[in-house]
Amino acid sequence: MANSFTLSVVTLSLLVCVAPPHPSWAQDLNAMVLPPTFAFGWQAGKSSFRAGDTAVITIMTFNVPDANVSSVRRFGSFKITVCGKSGNSSCLTDIVSHLEGDLPSWTLSLVPILSGDFTLMVEEERFAIGVSTLGYTVAARDVHPSASLASWMFAGAGYVVAGSRAFVSVIPRDAFGNNVPPGTDMPSGDAGYFRPSGSYVNGTAVELLDLQYYGWMEDGRFGFEFVSTVAGDLLVHVSGGGRTLRDSPLLLKVKPGPIDIAKSTADWKHGTNVLQIFSKLEIFINQKDQYGNLVPEIHPFDAAVVEKGSKLSVPIGDLRIEPVVAEGIQMLSFNVGELGEFVLTIFDVLLKQKVSNTEYQYNVFVGYCDGSNSFANGSGIAQSVAGSVSSFMVYLEDQYRDPSPVETAMLLVQILGKNGTSVVNPIITPVREPNETISMDGPNPSDYGPAEHQKMVAGNSTLQASHFNVSYTPEIAGEHVIWVLCGNIVLNNGNPYAMTVSPGAVSTTISIDPQFEPRVKRLVTNEVTVRLRDSFMNPVLALEAKLKIQLMSATLKAMVHTSSFVAEEFVNNKDGSYTAHYVAMYVGSYRLCTLIGNRQLPPFPIEVQVIEDDYFSDVQNDNISVWEDTRNRNGIAQAELHIFVEPINDPPVILAPKSIFLGGKESREGYQIFDKQRDPFEFSIVEPDLRRYPGNKSYFELVLSLEVLEGSLVMTLPSGIVPTAELKTDGGNHWQSLETYVAIAHHFVVRGSGIRFRGDVSDCNNAMQRLFYQGASHETSLFITVNDLGNHGCYPDCSEMTSRPLSTAKTVRLVKTRPMNMNSRRAILVIGSAIATEILAMLCLGGVLLCYLVKCMCGLRGRRRGGERIVNDDDVHTPYQSPSDEMSSSASDDGGNRSSVQRRSYRSLEQQELELQPLSGIRNSVVNQDPQPAVDKDK
Repeated sequence: MANSFTLSVVTLSLLVCVAPPHPSWAQDLNAMVLPPTFAFGWQAGKSSFRAGDTAVITIMTFNVPDANVSSVRRFGSFKITVCGKSGNSSCLTDIVSHLEGDLPSWTLSLVPILSGDFTLMVEEERFAIGVSTLGYTVAARDVHPSASLASWMFAGAGYVVAGSRAFVSVIPRDAFGNNVPPGTDMPSGDAGYFRPSGSYVNGTAVELLDLQYYGWMEDGRFGFEFVSTVAGDLLVHVSGGGRTLRDSPLLLKVKPGPIDIAKSTADWKHGTNVLQIFSKLEIFINQKDQYGNLVPEIHPFDAAVVEKGSKLSVPIGDLRIEPVVAEGIQMLSFNVGELGEFVLTIFDVLLKQKVSNTEYQYNVFVGYCDGSNSFANGSGIAQSVAGSVSSFMVYLEDQYRDPSPVETAMLLVQILGKNGTSVVNPIITPVREPNETISMDGPNPSDYGPAEHQKMVAGNSTLQASHFNVSYTPEIAGEHVIWVLCGNIVLNNGNPYAMTVSPGAVSTTISIDPQFEPRVKRLVTNEVTVRLRDSFMNPVLALEAKLKIQLMSATLKAMVHTSSFVAEEFVNNKDGSYTAHYVAMYVGSYRLCTLIGNRQLPPFPIEVQVIEDDYFSDVQNDNISVWEDTRNRNGIAQAELHIFVEPINDPPVILAPKSIFLGGKESREGYQIFDKQRDPFEFSIVEPDLRRYPGNKSYFELVLSLEVLEGSLVMTLPSGIVPTAELKTDGGNHWQSLETYVAIAHHFVVRGSGIRFRGDVSDCNNAMQRLFYQGASHETSLFITVNDLGNHGCYPDCSEMTSRPLSTAKTVRLVKTRPMNMNSRRAILVIGSAIATEILAMLCLGGVLLCYLVKCMCGLRGRRRGGERIVNDDDVHTPYQSPSDEMSSSASDDGGNRSSVQRRSYRSLEQQELELQPLSGIRNSVVNQDPQPAVDKDK
């Protein structure tokens, strides 16, 4: 620390011994007898600051007569050096010399921005009188969310199982990037300042449970934890004081927990439990964990069926349980061959626990409806108008195209919006004769939703018919689908009918929600945007020709004799909104109204004030200077500059690996590049601006381009984007508009070396999942390019934001996995057979060898036993012979020789056996004792 006022040694010496003036300034300072000298100190003795404070250094001058103050002020130059850097740096900034006024009011001001203990050097450069040093301390300011850093508390914390805890840490920093000291109080308390929130990648909110704060931890970080019970790829947004932290959001991958049989559910296919005899019962089993997340692995289930009335078990001969397209969902199916009401139980094979602890009832009726021959016809099957009654006819026929009458309760009609938010309840009436309709008895089966079908049984109506009239009144405009079922038999070859609901007439009682500026400039183009809706709040399109904006009255400050208002025609924004531009010529008050035809639309009038130009600020481009300090306090050449800017669009992201191996069999379209069930990687487009896009997300369009170096691509695209699709044919380098296509179920198939089209994010991802490659080359490159067309997710209004088209490109290597030909298969089969034969032969040889060894050991053991018995007999009946006796016996005949040799050999054998293993008998002494028999060791 420095004292309140510090004089350098050099400066003190100059007070005694005056050096000659610098020669370059000698002529200008000839009036000065002595050069000026200076001393420096902190103002008011304050040497401790917070980052961002203004620090003041006082300048004490010597040898400066009043007449020479202006010369010193003009030629004096003061320099401050900190951390080895002169002037503005990462340690301090805004260094300013204040030499105005009379002495001794001269000062130097600076703003320290880096926390810590420092020593600065201050000197005057022109007069070269030496250097003074001052020490100071800088503390961090209050925490600033945008500079604070969010991260997972430890490696791998971004991967959790549903129901387990995720740990987040925050490094609190001030606005200058300084770490806030541990223990510092947060602005709104430790337990409420930093807060997490969750969402899916598409922006849908996800609730984070059991939030617990740790507060300050030993390593200087701020920690908290939470529990996520929703599986999937989530984004954890960490904010402080309502502002997002750096590196937020954090990606959190939540995997489902183990399967919970009680939480698992089953749903009837097509939502009906009324089945036609000899048809197939189909019900989906949703494998879920305790939190309701789908569990992807296949779990073994079993099923049992009993008749509801008699409680007798019904055998199931063709029961099948197999996975379907979606992960975590299996389908149970079997054919029904008996009439009546039955109860289906689905249970775990090992635990013997029922799925959702529920039994599922179903009814089998007599019917012979054929889904291919039966059909629906009428204008209401294809289109309708919101608020108006529409209808169509249903004709039931069997496989021989004869009428197939059923009870009215067996017919089910479902009218659903494609977005899943619209459900229309139809009215079904049987038709006996062409000109006679008969209302059915009992409740309308369309009043039963999928849950009510659990209670629905046959017999709601005794009337049977093969022709039915279906009427309905839709309210929500948009694309819908109509499912028509006779029991569980789906008409139209198992596919729904596509139906479009158009908006009704424009309602003049609903506000048009005008968007306009209430205060505008004169002689400047301004705009008014209105929204047209019908009585059900549906946006009404394509009415720009009937709209106009009209001036009702104008109160002007000056008398004019020319038109004061000019309006242009409305432009259709294609989302139910329309925009018109106008110019007000003079200052005053204008009252406007919007007309559709000759009718005024509320609210009216729209009042606009045209004000003088002086009221508005004139915005121009401003220049800012940025300097580099290439180094931080640790000497690392890295710097961070925090700048807050208005949001613009971000480029799209392509999720794809560097290489894709094309496995499996080649279909008619070629090799499928990506299969969700087969491939573990991602192959899709992510648009970061889509989450906050304020309008209809279907209008957020991209341009997707796919090209291969060799071969061709085959893709299935929706028919709605035909005008935007372009192709590159083999050998061509130019994009050509798509003129012909093959229509397949409202889709079309295109083929070329390059495919380009415009669509929303879902269109792009769906197309990439239906992408095939054809070509003779074993390896090629796939070039993917995405352009966002300048779309961005500004909120709440895009009028003052800027954007430009941004593109992202990626190259993917496509490699075919060569299939095994017949010769290779035969060679492998032969080699495998040879190896198996060799192994079998070795096993047989080993067995033979083992048998031979066992036989040899048994024979040797038998010989040992036989030799021992002979030796024992000789010991009992033959007296002891001395060596001389043996020598005399050697002169005997051959028989005697053979007997002597045999006895010696047996005795030698007996001696060796005694050395190797002691006998369990009592050997008799052959010297001075009576002979005693020896006991065999194995007895």
